[in-house]
Amino acid sequence: PAQADAHFERDVDVCIIGDAFVDIVAPVAAMPQWGKDLESPSIGQMAGGSALNVAVGLGELMRGRARAQCSFFGLVGDDEFGAFLRRRLSAAGVRDHTETAAGQSTGCCIVLSGATDRGFVTSVGATGLLSRAHLLRLEDEDAGRARRVHLHISGYFSCPSLQLGLAEHLRGFRKRAEDRGQLCTISFDTNCDASGQWNSGVQDVLREVDVFLPNEVEALGIAQRFGDFGQDTLQASGLLSLDALDAMAGVSGGGALHPDNKSALSMAADRLALAVRHAVIITCGEDGCILQTHAAKKAREAPRRFAAPKGIQPVDA
Repeated sequence: PAQADAHFERDVDVCIIGDAFVDIVAPVAAMPQWGKDLESPSIGQMAGGSALNVAVGLGELMRGRARAQCSFFGLVGDDEFGAFLRRRLSAAGVRDHTETAAGQSTGCCIVLSGATDRGFVTSVGATGLLSRAHLLRLEDEDAGRARRVHLHISGYFSCPSLQLGLAEHLRGFRKRAEDRGQLCTISFDTNCDASGQWNSGVQDVLREVDVFLPNEVEALGIAQRFGDFGQDTLQASGLLSLDALDAMAGVSGGGALHPDNKSALSMAADRLALAVRHAVIITCGEDGCILQTHAAKKAREAPRRFAAPKGIQPVDA
């Protein structure tokens, strides 16, 4: 009802917090070998980081909607890379709450991009200092002003300080939003765990999340940490061992796994759907995605597969 919504400034706020990197992208035919040079047709600089990419994409989609807003919370250094990212957010119409971390450089990722996959070398820089304190500032500055609020957290494994107590904070965030009369939803994207441990409290966080958005490697890596989804499950599927998965994730950073036998991914979707409040969507690059909802899994329905739209080349979740 209009009267009930009168105290809200907007209809919807999307608040995004997480990693902000500058990507240095070099197309290559193969990975370079130690001690040898490899020619690339071009080397480009792009705004990157999963969270910042989502903010830029949504900012552009929401442009012109008077009662909708997309805002971004992240950390950069006092350098040209940081200024470059701020300009990109501004150009996309995103409300920029980026802060400068004293003595830190802006995160940077070197992307070696091949015909079918990518490899990454990352220095997280200022992003590594992102913490719950920044989540509190997000809530104070933006999250209470719209009838609907959606919080998206991305780059979890790149933000060790953000991991501490995050599950408890999200539980409180949702309750405070509901107490204000808001409709609240939360989505989550971990990105790759370069350590290969796939832990850091992520299971507790998933319980507070409505929608989880891993890629193939991330989904299998995190699912394996649940007691009923481990070595036997992967081997029975005919896919690969946990050691091979960890090695692949450590090298590729995700997005590299396109197995002929997809049964393990369906198992992972089933297991992860039980861990979240609503749904898991496993992004599979040019192979589309796999969707499983909590309710469908409870009803013993199989995960659903969706093909990527024709004419569109997916480059990021």
